[in-house]
Amino acid sequence: MPYVILRYPAGFECDAYHQIADFLEGTMTNHWPVASSVSMGIFVLAGQNLLGSANIGIFVYCIVQTIIGAFIFSYAALVMRRLKMPVLFVYMSVIVFALVPNYPGYITSVVKDAPFSCAVLLFVLLVVQQVLEECFDKGFFIAITGFIVCILRNNGIFIVGGLLIVLVIASLFKKSFLEKKLFFSLFACALIYMFYSSALLPALGIKGTSEAEALSVPFQQTARLATWRRSEISDKDAEIINDVLSLDIISTEYDPELSDVVKGTYHSDDIGKLLKYFGVWLKEGFRNPDIYLDAFLHNSIGFMYPDIRMGNSPVVSGMYGQVWNDRMVQFIVPDSLYKVREDIKDNVSAYENFPIIFPFVNVAIQLWIPIGILFWAIQRKNYKLIFLLIPSVIGIMVCLASPTYMNNGARYALPVIYTNMLMVGIAIAM
Repeated sequence: MPYVILRYPAGFECDAYHQIADFLEGTMTNHWPVASSVSMGIFVLAGQNLLGSANIGIFVYCIVQTIIGAFIFSYAALVMRRLKMPVLFVYMSVIVFALVPNYPGYITSVVKDAPFSCAVLLFVLLVVQQVLEECFDKGFFIAITGFIVCILRNNGIFIVGGLLIVLVIASLFKKSFLEKKLFFSLFACALIYMFYSSALLPALGIKGTSEAEALSVPFQQTARLATWRRSEISDKDAEIINDVLSLDIISTEYDPELSDVVKGTYHSDDIGKLLKYFGVWLKEGFRNPDIYLDAFLHNSIGFMYPDIRMGNSPVVSGMYGQVWNDRMVQFIVPDSLYKVREDIKDNVSAYENFPIIFPFVNVAIQLWIPIGILFWAIQRKNYKLIFLLIPSVIGIMVCLASPTYMNNGARYALPVIYTNMLMVGIAIAM
């Protein structure tokens, strides 16, 4: 709670401010998840209309989000005890949840990744109980929580879909952990989400997200090729690329650590042109594998190499300090708190570098943990654990395909980080 109070009215991530402004201006699209934008915007709107203060509205939002997050992490500790994990490990997990900065830092900030990651943790907890506890039957809650995961971030459906696909494959091999109720819960969740995204949002006049959001990796590879070896691209291939991206812009403004500039030039709504582009992309990949590998690593190395710092240190822990006021909604930081906010950021920067804290804050180390557990589970043919690691594996893949690691990229890893203590505990207990 001190994180909330001392950063009054709130610690804002840039996207969150624009989500709120879009809601208030009536210009929402699903580029930023509508459910997330609405949940933030309603509190601000209520604060403005009922109390005459956007500050109070967003402050209350942070308090509510913090309480919900605390409940979910408390439930995680309860589940860990029910699964007979070592008591000392459970106590250590509670200490991690409370004191490692990227847990309270994000949960007390206005950033769409915080409620999403808490929802992922709750969803995984319910799935874990369904798979590991014989008497547990909460299919309805799994479906509802899974749907919340899907609508709080556009890549949430990958987690539900990934589990569904693995369940279907497992049924072919008649693995004993296949739960029909779990399958129907996930299937119902996917159907509801399809209705929500394909029917409800369009009926409300809300545009969907662009497919470019999922194409950072190939777009960055094309941009690096255009920047470093433009002369090797034939006129015909250049024309095909130009039908999808602006070749002149990406060859001069390519940022190897952020794909937003390249994605911003995407202008195709023709699936045929996009497929032709992928044909060129694939051909050039065989001709220039070094360029493609360099582009991929340059854009994602922070998720793999622990010695890479992911941008501004406090932001890695969700300690956002800046307040945006360039649109219709205005937030005001009291003069008395300016210095306090800066002191908090400085203290967190020092604190997260303590040897005992650093492994929990370092994103790359955290992402390697479920990979290590996965190989251990494969070696032991522990199929239940392999299945339960699917959300973590998908979370890692999302990180590697994300727009950046350097520019506020640590938040993409939160779903993996928030479930790590649970996965480690399951591996110990099994």
